[in-house]
Amino acid sequence: MTAFIADHLAKAQAIQRQYGIPAGIVIAQSALETNWGRRVVANAYFGVKGHAPDGSSATFGTHEIVGGASVAIQGTFRAYSGFDDAAEDYARTVSSDPKYRVCYTQPSASKCAVALQHNGYATDKHYAAKLNVIIRAHKLDQYDAKATQ
Repeated sequence: MTAFIADHLAKAQAIQRQYGIPAGIVIAQSALETNWGRRVVANAYFGVKGHAPDGSSATFGTHEIVGGASVAIQGTFRAYSGFDDAAEDYARTVSSDPKYRVCYTQPSASKCAVALQHNGYATDKHYAAKLNVIIRAHKLDQYDAKATQ
């Protein structure tokens, strides 16, 4: 886990400087979506559905919450050449959507986690809580302030 943070911290902080999205949420979300890098398919670090700007995608198994139950499905996700490309596209997607405004106007990974869940980024009703456990356990908020210095 420490290696995952170290490997992605510089890009996460660059995302915060450029887009205002807290570095801590960039790390927490990519950690949650990939089980700390142990389950990375097509470099879809953020679980963004659809096709990447260049048209790349990959279809693989995932779980969605439907009617309160976890259902196994095949989903089509944006595919990337690596973490940096995935993070850039994620940042452009989140920062261009007004419903995620709190993510790029307040440098708080915890507040962003709640905004992501409440505005439909994921179907899991515990998504924000899971992100916040990661943020607290690994003190990811500390990287938010350092990204702006």
